[in-house]
Order: sequence, then C-alpha cells, then structure tokens
Amino acid sequence: MVSTVSIRPLCPELERKAKLELNETPRKLEEGIQHLKEWIARQPHLRARTDDQWLAAFLRGCKHSLEKAKEKIDLYYSLKVIIPEMTSFNYADPKFTELAKLGIAVILPTRAKPTDPRVVLVRASQYDPSKFVPSDFCPIGWFVQQ
Repeated sequence: MVSTVSIRPLCPELERKAKLELNETPRKLEEGIQHLKEWIARQPHLRARTDDQWLAAFLRGCKHSLEKAKEKIDLYYSLKVIIPEMTSFNYADPKFTELAKLGIAVILPTRAKPTDPRVVLVRASQYDPSKFVPSDFCPIGWFVQQ
C-alpha cells in the first residue's frame, strides 16, 4: 500500500520505537490523519492546521488515541483564542526580543541518538523581575514548541 500522507520519514530507530511503543503502522497513521482532518472540518469553532506532519505529531503524542488527539487539538486552539497574549509571539515586540536574546529558553542541539528527545533548557533566572512578569515567558514557550 502506498501512503498518501506527506510527513518526514522517521529514521529506522524511531520507526521501530513508533511501532513498538505506539503500535504505529503506516495505515493506522494515514487513517488517523484523515479522521482528524474530517473531524476538524466539522468543528466550526476551530481554525486549525491540517497538514499531515502537524496532525501526526498530535496522534503520536496521544499514542494514536483519536479521542485524546481531538481533545488536545481542541485545547491547543481554544487556548490560542482565550488567551492570545500567552500563545502568540511578535518578533518585533521588545519584550519578546529581549527575552529571546537572554536565552530564557534554549533548544539544545546535541542528542546522543536520533531517538532521544529534544531538550529545552529553561533559564528563568536570566531575567530582571522588575522588567518582566512570568506571563511574559509564555510566548517564548509557545515559540519554542512550534
């Protein structure tokens, strides 16, 4: 069966891990992505991305539970509407720029193996508390996880 989903291929180690830990098969992934696309199209309150790679991340993060993936997608996009100041980032915003330059959240580049998770170093002590409040960090966190 030829897959119709358009996602980055996993390295052999991650492919094995996805099969063993997530019970993932190409067919299951393809069907899950298609199901989520159809579900999103029926949700009038959601303006969600529907590219295959994005939806695959939600499916894998929920071990291919469609109901959990739907809940997570709904929460993700609901938060963007309910508290936009926490979930959006503006590169021109001086606070965003200063916090980024301070290295409040840094994605570490080196992993021992391709299957190792990415590590984000959070350096909360790097900021001046007289200039920033904790909610100022939220856009940085949202940016890093994109």
